Amino acid sequence: MKCRKNIVIFCGGKGALKIIKSLMNKCDCNITAIINGYDDGKSAGIIRRMYNMLGPPDIRKIQLEYYRNSKLMNDGLLRLIDHQANDRYELIEFLEHPKKFIAPFNIKKNDELYIIEKLENFKRRLDEYTYFEDFSNFSIGNCLYASAYNSLSDNLEQATIEIGKLLKINHSVLTISNESLYLCAVDDLGHVYSSESEIDTSFNARFKNFYTVADYRNLNNKLLFDGSLDEKCKFLDSLNKTAQLNKSAVQSILDANIIIYAPGTRSTSFLPIFYNKDVFDIISKNLSAFKFFICNLNSVYKYHYRNPLEELDSFLHYSNNHNVTDLINYCLIDNSFLKFNRKLSKFEFVSIFEHLTHDMLYHDGDKVVEIINSLQND
Repeated sequence: MKCRKNIVIFCGGKGALKIIKSLMNKCDCNITAIINGYDDGKSAGIIRRMYNMLGPPDIRKIQLEYYRNSKLMNDGLLRLIDHQANDRYELIEFLEHPKKFIAPFNIKKNDELYIIEKLENFKRRLDEYTYFEDFSNFSIGNCLYASAYNSLSDNLEQATIEIGKLLKINHSVLTISNESLYLCAVDDLGHVYSSESEIDTSFNARFKNFYTVADYRNLNNKLLFDGSLDEKCKFLDSLNKTAQLNKSAVQSILDANIIIYAPGTRSTSFLPIFYNKDVFDIISKNLSAFKFFICNLNSVYKYHYRNPLEELDSFLHYSNNHNVTDLINYCLIDNSFLKFNRKLSKFEFVSIFEHLTHDMLYHDGDKVVEIINSLQND
């Protein structure tokens, strides 16, 4: 009888979803997705400022992907947690009359009572929040995570577990750290990007350095607008904080049979996981795990990193001089990058495969999982 595999997948919110779906459908496994939680756009940013917490969107997206592929999935509950209020007025109306708005989703009574309680708690917190914000496209699911976080003594891991129980899912999502840090960056021209969402939407930026800071308000300092590139970097260096690692995430990495570095937006979703270089020490200590780096597809290289060579180099830049073979056993690249074959040959673990893409936008999860299974069985 084969043992159930423990799979750790380093990822953001969207790039890994096809692969997660295929792992659930084709493997007997326990999946732990590890993210950074620095998302601060739209409702996530407001919630982060209200509760001084990490951003819940990527947790929500992955947990809903687990749920979407569960035999216990209830379509109404899925749609409710994925629902967005168009503006502050609709959000307030939803929060003031939660039972009325939840009714059309036809969810179970106990689930309805839990969600109403959490939305009422969120409404009380929102009433105390007087800052002007853009409440367009406000996620109801994010309200649930924030309220659960608050009711569980500001513990996001426990809040995630609690909502996992609501959804009756067995797989996990963890943040690499439980500290609520904010991502920022400076580019070669000296422009400072003061939020994760600003970095994420910065086309053609060539970044010089990335930072994680404890208080986003410090990024309003006049020096970051008027200072020289050197002055800006020195100031951001003084603010930079290395996140303390989440013990549960560390243990999951050590217990993993398979470690997957998933595709996605590298600058914001993926690389910040590794800003604490101790992560590489932990990965390299797990000598029995098979480690797969899955490069992005051609269509995703819109900005920041233009090809798989840059993508790998950016990852290894943070590796703290670890032996690369302790971090990656196999690197999967789509054959649309055949022209880079010679340049990539310096990495002995790189393999180019035909048709990793499903629709030119996302990886074919079934094909990727098939390759992973065949490589680890060689």
